Amino acid sequence: MSMEFQEFSRICETLEQTPGRLAMTAFVRDALSTLDEADIPLFIRYLMGGRPFPDWSQEKIGVGPGGSVYDAVAYVAGRNRRAVVSAINRSGDPGKSVESLLAKKEQTSFFSESLTLADIGRDFTLLAATGGNKSQKEKDRVLRRLFANASPPLEGRYLARLLLGGELRIGIGEGTMRDAIAAAFGVSSAAVEHAGQAANDLGEVALIARKGEAALHEVHIEPFRPLKMMLAKQGTVTDMLDGGVGGVLAAEYKYDGTRFQFHKRDGICRMYSRRLEEVTHAIPPDVVAMLDAATSHDVILDGGEVIAVRDGRPPALPVCAPPVPAQT
Repeated sequence: MSMEFQEFSRICETLEQTPGRLAMTAFVRDALSTLDEADIPLFIRYLMGGRPFPDWSQEKIGVGPGGSVYDAVAYVAGRNRRAVVSAINRSGDPGKSVESLLAKKEQTSFFSESLTLADIGRDFTLLAATGGNKSQKEKDRVLRRLFANASPPLEGRYLARLLLGGELRIGIGEGTMRDAIAAAFGVSSAAVEHAGQAANDLGEVALIARKGEAALHEVHIEPFRPLKMMLAKQGTVTDMLDGGVGGVLAAEYKYDGTRFQFHKRDGICRMYSRRLEEVTHAIPPDVVAMLDAATSHDVILDGGEVIAVRDGRPPALPVCAPPVPAQT
């Protein structure tokens, strides 16, 4: 049976008030141990990033901050939209503002039902899939139903936070969730981290962790499932020379372009941004064509940047004047 959203909200409230990382890890570990299999990915994704979809997924709830969400809260609370916006602006916390507004909500239903994690996930998926001429009316209907069923008002706090930007403000980072998954299913944190880097979805990784550590080592990267971008390591030339490179160092200018990740499989090419959004059709087609021609097999390329060129060359770098000696 799916976890009640009321219970999930209480877990979030407890985590919000828990200062220690070890205590948070133990609390999440215990909660994971009680969940049905279908709830585990949703539970983790909500706590981590506030969305029902994996980090690599291109699905979006598609309501954005404000707009339809404010209208739905105003309708259910029996207030006008201006009052809702004003309350949120005064508090600076949309979640707590919505919680307060829903405490005196006027729109209820004789057929209202308690919300579960599965209900939230189903409606979020419906919001993401809704498009076309009638999409706004359908989204309004779904949002009104969600807020009307949010009871007690505490559910409204976390429902609003999920919809308005996807952050629950409870302080759960990747390290905490990684250790909680490892402890809940008796595997090592290192194995969870490895699988998480490859799958880019700790919700899915948790399901695999239930099968044991060996299953986690079988997780591999896949084309069209964008990975978190590799980051450069800060340092100095001296650090590099002292780092065991044999005194030989290659350096080049750093052009400030648009970071991308290139995926190719079976002749199909896609490009993703730093935020893991597909940008294949936003990038000049000659860039995609050049990368396609340069690779004769399935491949994932990371660390590239797209920069504008003129006559086959990037813009000239500014000439830096030599440093001026200090006056004594």
